[in-house]
Amino acid sequence: MADGKVRRNSSPAHIRNEVEESLRRLRTDHIDLYQVHWPDPLVPIQRPPKRSRACCRRKDSRHRLFQVFPAQMDEFRQAAPIHAVQLPYNLFERQAESGILPYARQHNIAVLCYGTCAEGF
Repeated sequence: MADGKVRRNSSPAHIRNEVEESLRRLRTDHIDLYQVHWPDPLVPIQRPPKRSRACCRRKDSRHRLFQVFPAQMDEFRQAAPIHAVQLPYNLFERQAESGILPYARQHNIAVLCYGTCAEGF
């Protein structure tokens, strides 16, 4: 958040700070699933090793799972494993059936859906 608005910031320093703050607030030593919801246009996908290391760099990896954006899965997987992906899926938004769902099944990636009630339709 900045000035009351959501900001995208996938810099390694910011992600490390957010992870540490989440651990503190949750009073735990690990996070089962840490999701990044939107790509950061200032951190190109060509730099996923730094982005992913912010969550997965330590051998004890307190940050066990990492989610990336479906359109970037192939490129990201070259640098770090993807354990889960989140996507909209309901009676009206079924695009995932022709791309993301088969990809996730083929690569053993967990799928989390949102918008299942199609915003109340």
